[in-house]
Amino acid sequence: MKNRDFIQLFKTNESKAIDGIKKYNVKLLSIILAFTFIALGHSVGGRKVLKERLNNPFTSWVTLPISFTKLSEANALLDHFEDAELLDSFALQKVQPFNIEFFNFSSQDGGNIQLKVRSVDEGDAILGKILESQNTLFLNDSIPLDCNIILSEQAATYLDIDIANPPKTIKLLASEGLTYRIQLMAIVSELPDLADAILNSHMYVMLSSPLEETNFIEFNASNQLKLAIDTEQCRLTNLRGQIITKLDGLGFGVELVKSENSEYLESGEEVLRVYLDTFIDFNARNNLINSIALTSPSCLARYDDYNCDIGRTLKIEDPYYISFDSKDLNLVPALKNHLKRKYGFELSMNLVEDKKNFALISNLTLLLTTILALFASIAVAIFLSNVLSNHLKTVKSDLGTLKAVGLDNRTLSDIYTQIIGGFYFKSSLFAIILVAVYSVIMYVLKVEAFQGVSVLSLLIWIALFLMVYVISKRTLINALYKTPGDLIYNRD
Repeated sequence: MKNRDFIQLFKTNESKAIDGIKKYNVKLLSIILAFTFIALGHSVGGRKVLKERLNNPFTSWVTLPISFTKLSEANALLDHFEDAELLDSFALQKVQPFNIEFFNFSSQDGGNIQLKVRSVDEGDAILGKILESQNTLFLNDSIPLDCNIILSEQAATYLDIDIANPPKTIKLLASEGLTYRIQLMAIVSELPDLADAILNSHMYVMLSSPLEETNFIEFNASNQLKLAIDTEQCRLTNLRGQIITKLDGLGFGVELVKSENSEYLESGEEVLRVYLDTFIDFNARNNLINSIALTSPSCLARYDDYNCDIGRTLKIEDPYYISFDSKDLNLVPALKNHLKRKYGFELSMNLVEDKKNFALISNLTLLLTTILALFASIAVAIFLSNVLSNHLKTVKSDLGTLKAVGLDNRTLSDIYTQIIGGFYFKSSLFAIILVAVYSVIMYVLKVEAFQGVSVLSLLIWIALFLMVYVISKRTLINALYKTPGDLIYNRD
């Protein structure tokens, strides 16, 4: 019992001595470990960000612009790359046509705003990237892209949209004075190709094609008119007389239809049907709707009912751009030569070189991480070896005395191994606190290229612990495995 108490007291006193005055040694090792893990955090985080950007469809697709004189070659190229073996030969995942065009939209205060709209096919890899959580500010996940729209944050600002409380629909101002209410699927921070909005290719083609070709809206003669009325601001009884007057004898009824196509109506809006006593053609009907809407712009608005499902899926036939999604950037030069030789297209290598630079920096980051881990190992090894060696030299004669009175080498070795282990754990705990504080600062500053906790950090910490154990054992063997007389009289 007395021997156990002595060992415990001895261990406590020796632990305090190795910790240093005011735990100077613990603090110093904590700083070394903290700087190591902070540097590793930036290295791992930076590599992760680089990898995400390299695999990001916003940057991983090589785009080929198409001139009007090369449309036939472009369509032939798309047919050519329908071959799966050909795609594999150039390590391509997909070859995708898309268009970019400017469309007019109505802002929330009624202004006319022109937005740059990019087409995207349903199921495109780039669509998944657009709708990633870190890029999404608003998402109506109950609707697909289909015939709906995605806006960039900047476009939402142009249209005076409150992102926290966005409208159900965005009004697209088409030819013939038509206004299409397109459901808002999402608002995102950024869109590819500096676009303001994304439309499904099917919807894009319908909006770009003549009305009589797509049956997108009712183009035949009809005896009905449709408008939207704000029932919270206006009463139909007050407007009925003005509407009938505008019909100039053609109408015989005005009806408020509740809950019709409510997904296209804002809060308080209802569909107003106006019945005529004769059928009139599209142009006459269109002019009459404009005339009625102008009688009370604050109460009435155009409501152009369109049909997205026209019985077939429309594709972009004459693309302005073609994108190549490459899995191996090293094969892009071969793709460039193939396109030049077979179709006369010049594929810009600027973007490819940027991606190669991404890959190079990523590899350099991995190399620096390895060097940093080695440097940390050497620094910790030298520091602990010096701390333990210097302390053992200081108490050398005392250890000789303890050995002379019966304390064996194994017991002493175990005691000092436990002390050094505790010393390492205490230093690690302080280092973790420092790293945690630094992580919070990085989070507040929104620094993406930092990862406070990673598998690599944990593995390096374990490797350092094993190294500390081995170094301690070797140092203790060199110091203790001598006769008591050698230790007491400092004989080497």
